[in-house]
Amino acid sequence: MAKILIIKKDLKDRRAGAPRIIFDQIQYFKSLGHEVHIAAETMNISDIESAGAIAHKTWKWPFDGIKRRMFFQKQALKVKNKIQPELVVGHGDTNFDDVSYIHNCVHLAHQLIHGKKIADHHPVGIIHAENLTSQNFKRIVTNSLMMRDDLISRFDIKPEIFRLEYPKYDQNKFYVNHDARKQMREKLNIENDELLIGLIISGNFKKRNVMFFLEVINELTMTCDKNFKVLIAGKNKDDQYQNYINEQGLNHRIQLAPSIDHVEDYYNAIDIFVLPAKIEEFGLSVIEAMACGNPILVSNTVGSGELLEGHYSEFRVDISREQFGKKLKKLIEDSNLRAELVSKGFEILKAYPKKYSFDHLKDFLNEGK
Repeated sequence: MAKILIIKKDLKDRRAGAPRIIFDQIQYFKSLGHEVHIAAETMNISDIESAGAIAHKTWKWPFDGIKRRMFFQKQALKVKNKIQPELVVGHGDTNFDDVSYIHNCVHLAHQLIHGKKIADHHPVGIIHAENLTSQNFKRIVTNSLMMRDDLISRFDIKPEIFRLEYPKYDQNKFYVNHDARKQMREKLNIENDELLIGLIISGNFKKRNVMFFLEVINELTMTCDKNFKVLIAGKNKDDQYQNYINEQGLNHRIQLAPSIDHVEDYYNAIDIFVLPAKIEEFGLSVIEAMACGNPILVSNTVGSGELLEGHYSEFRVDISREQFGKKLKKLIEDSNLRAELVSKGFEILKAYPKKYSFDHLKDFLNEGK
C-alpha cells in the first residue's frame, strides 16, 4: 500500500470540474488499496472522509493575492513532508507535484479575453508561470490539445511528458428527454414550431463572448426569415446584456435566464447549441448538449471542438460575426443538416471515454517515478 497525496487549493464545490476529478481519483486509488490524503485550503471534510480519504485542511492566509497562494503552497509542502507520500498529484497550485493536472491556460486565457498579456503581478499568473517554469513535475495532464500545445510553446516543456484526458460527462443525466423538452419549452413560452438556439453557460459572460453572440443574433434578424428564438442562461450577468437586448428591440426573440441545477432541461429544450467563447479550455457543456441531441456550433478556441471531425469540423469557426453568423444561419435554415450533425454527434459520443483513465498514475507509481 502506498500513500498518495492529492493537492487542490479550493475543493469545496464538488460540482466544479477539478473537484469531480479529484473525488474520482480518490475512488480509484482506494480501489487499488492505497492510502489517500487530500490537502486543501477550503474543503468539506466530511465529504473527503466519506470518500475514504484523509483530510488535511491547511491554514488560510487572511488576504487574497500572491501571498495567500504562496502560503498555501508552503502549507501543502508541510503536509507532504509530514506524510512522505510515494506519489503527489497536484491540480495547478503547487510546484512539487509528481503529476500535475492543469485545468486552465491562465496566460492564454487572459490574452484572449482581455486582449493583452497578463500583468506581472497577477497572483494566479505568477503561480502558474512559476510552477510550469520550474518543471519539477514528471508528467502533465491537460484536458485538450489546445492547452497542451500552448503550454509546450509558452514554457518549453517536452511534449512526451504530456497526457491528454478529456473531461467526462454524466450519461445518466445528459440524454434525449422528450418530457423534459416539453416541460421546459412550455416554461420558456417556446412554441412547437419555433427553433430555439441556446448558449447555456455556468457564468463569466465575458469569457463566453455573450456580447459578440448578441451582435450576431442582431445581424441575423435582418437576413434570416426563419422563426427562431434564443436562450442565454448563466449566472453573474450584468446589466449591459439586457440593456443591449432592449436597445436593439430583441426582447421578443432573446431570453436571459438563470442557471438551474438540472441544466440538462435547458439542453433538451433547445434545437441548436452554440459556444462562441473567447476561450474554453475544454467546454463540457458542448458534450452535454450534444448528448441531449443538439447540433453544435463553437468558436475555434473551444477545446472540445477538437472532437468535431470531418464535415462537422466546419462548425468550429473563427470568432468573427460574419463566419459565426453564416454557419448559424445555415443551421437555422437546414433541418436536414441539423439532423445529420445530431447523428454524427451521437457517433462521436459512442467513442468518447466513459470514465477517467487513471491507470497512467498507477503505472507511474509502479515505475517508482
